[in-house]
Amino acid sequence: MRPYWVTVEGIEGVGKSHLVRLMASRLGERCLVLSEVTDQGAETLPGQVITALSRTGDLWLRTGHPVTETLALLALKVSEYESVMGRPGMRAEIVVEDRGVDSVALYQAAILAGPHASAEQTRALVQQIYATAARWRPLPDRTLLIIDDFDVCLARFERRTGCAISAADRALVRRAAEL
Repeated sequence: MRPYWVTVEGIEGVGKSHLVRLMASRLGERCLVLSEVTDQGAETLPGQVITALSRTGDLWLRTGHPVTETLALLALKVSEYESVMGRPGMRAEIVVEDRGVDSVALYQAAILAGPHASAEQTRALVQQIYATAARWRPLPDRTLLIIDDFDVCLARFERRTGCAISAADRALVRRAAEL
């Protein structure tokens, strides 16, 4: 039997990582925590893919090739699942993933659709990306969406990263939050 798979989702600065750490502390050895894919070490294959995607300095890993970026991020999420399930002696009852396929689907759909697409068009892209992920890995058993005041979240994110968020990027995050 596979472990119960939980993803923790939300916009930047909402407190996902903090809540994941609290959950892991409470669940103890029963829990395996998967950090955000962007937090992978540069020596790992996922870390190398993220390094390549972040070379332009874009906080949302945009390189000008949104379809390729989407497929690369989905591949990383599938690889992460395969890695967990292939661990010898895997005993965790619960896997808690800090951002999962939901974030990939939402953000990449917002990027692919662009700022002028209708909500319906963008939602259709979200579903298409999500369905694509489901072909190669089971979707999460439970998704926890963490919400907070939009401006407070982005201010936390800016403090943490030391990077100001442009008006266009604020619009992208707002679109993802609305989706």
